[in-house]
Formats: sequence, C-alpha cells, structure tokens
Amino acid sequence: MHPALPAFVPGAPGGPELLIILFLFFIFGAVVVAAVVVLLFVQRGSGNTDEEAERIAQLEAEVEALKREREADTGEESNIERQNTRR
Repeated sequence: MHPALPAFVPGAPGGPELLIILFLFFIFGAVVVAAVVVLLFVQRGSGNTDEEAERIAQLEAEVEALKREREADTGEESNIERQNTRR
C-alpha cells in the first residue's frame, strides 16, 4: 500500500499563508483604490472650468438685470442693495 500524502510539502504555501497573501492583496488594493478616488476628487474639484465661469457670469448679469427691473417698477432700492453699497 502507498503511504498517505505528507502533511507538509516543502515550498508550497498552505491555507493560512494563502489567506495572509490574499489579505495583503486586499489591503494594497484598497490603498490603490483610495488613491485613485482621492485623485479623481481633487481633479474634479480643482476649480471652475471656463464653461462654469461663463455660466456664473451669465447668472450674475441676469441677477443685476432683474434688480434694475425691480427698481424701475418700484422706484426705490431694496434694503439689501443699500447695505451692499454702504460696504
């Protein structure tokens, strides 16, 4: 009869070693994923693009036009505008 397989085969990792290797892959993978997420977040919030700046300027112009229209209709400045001009 043949003897049973040996419990230890030199050079081949067993269960606990494989779990540790997988754990390390997950840890390093999480670090890489976190770095990519942070990089994307920083790039996305790195400032206004030209389109955003143009849109903001357009909206500010619309607000000023509406203020002037309201002044023309009522004939007086609002309290907010008076406060802004005093600063």
